[in-house]
Amino acid sequence: MGLKHFFGAAVNSLSSMAIKSSSLKSLNRFLTRFPVIKEQFLSSVSFLGGFGFDIATLGRIDQLYPLFQQFVFILLIIGVFFLEARSNVLEPKMSPRLATMWKYREAMVQFLMGGLLSAFTLFYFKSASGVTVFVFVSILFFFLLFNERKGLHETKIPFRYIMLSLCLCSYFVYVVPIVVKKMNAWTFALSMLVSLGMYVMVVRWIYRKQNWSARSKLIKYVSGALVPVLFSGLYFFKFIPPVPMACLEMGVYHDISIKDRIYELHQTRPWWRFWEEGDQTFLARPLDKVYVFARIFAPTEFSHKVFVQWFKKNERSRTWEKTDTIPVQVQGGRDEGFRGYTYKSNYSSGDWKVLMVTEDGGELGYLNFRIVDDSSTEPRDVFIQRR
Repeated sequence: MGLKHFFGAAVNSLSSMAIKSSSLKSLNRFLTRFPVIKEQFLSSVSFLGGFGFDIATLGRIDQLYPLFQQFVFILLIIGVFFLEARSNVLEPKMSPRLATMWKYREAMVQFLMGGLLSAFTLFYFKSASGVTVFVFVSILFFFLLFNERKGLHETKIPFRYIMLSLCLCSYFVYVVPIVVKKMNAWTFALSMLVSLGMYVMVVRWIYRKQNWSARSKLIKYVSGALVPVLFSGLYFFKFIPPVPMACLEMGVYHDISIKDRIYELHQTRPWWRFWEEGDQTFLARPLDKVYVFARIFAPTEFSHKVFVQWFKKNERSRTWEKTDTIPVQVQGGRDEGFRGYTYKSNYSSGDWKVLMVTEDGGELGYLNFRIVDDSSTEPRDVFIQRR
């Protein structure tokens, strides 16, 4: 038996098993009786299913399995688009079993989109802090919500192809740095070129029988090409989180020691200030040093310089004034992240902030804390955390 016949028989057997199952038959009859539920809720449920599936299975950003899984999801979406473009020819030739399965292709696309964009959202959320997360993730959810609106697919704007281009850009923006083991403006530009090139090849492959200047094809080209332009603008204004790196933890402490490769973080925070990261209300006595500890994730064999910037708020102007910039060379590969710390001996009471940025100015994390003069001479209760 040839490979073609073998795979054909396997697909036919699997589809036969799925259609013959009583649960799927019952679901199909129910959805047929209630078309409103089928049209309005099935794609949303499938999208949420993909979201939940990816949350449950997501690992490190540089692990081969999630990277391969996400690429397969992209290929499956492209495959559905390819078959849809030839539906007029293929649908009359489909067996009743395959025709029944084909009715749920939109739900399949939504499941795959949900799986992809949930992974991207989680990776980006873990990779940055503050307004950068809010702006970028808000853009992702804007596309997600509008993609759910059935009426948009009936307009002349190819939202599904825009979503495909969004997935390609979101995927390659961290895959390329993982492969080249560097992260800078050049790797970002390369990731956008790879995304755009693959998108153009996909549209050309799906609609290869059309002239490149055909209106419908040209609209898809232009719409998809606008996504890398949007990403480039967001990168210029530092709204793209610095994936594949991520700040896992930041905290301020009274002392840090290292024993047998274990970092011991000394803090005096009372138990009821459970929301603080270490001694964010830093009670300073003479000769105390202010330590800031951080854990930063980076992929295996990844090396990148991070700058730790210290700021103090001017009480008169209420503006932040930079006092120090300390470079730290981060080495990747550790599951729990690269560990390091900086400290200050010369400081004054008031509001402080420590900002951690990449070489190209991307914000990895920040920590606000307040230094308060402590005139007490009583022994302090010190609690030690180990990292």
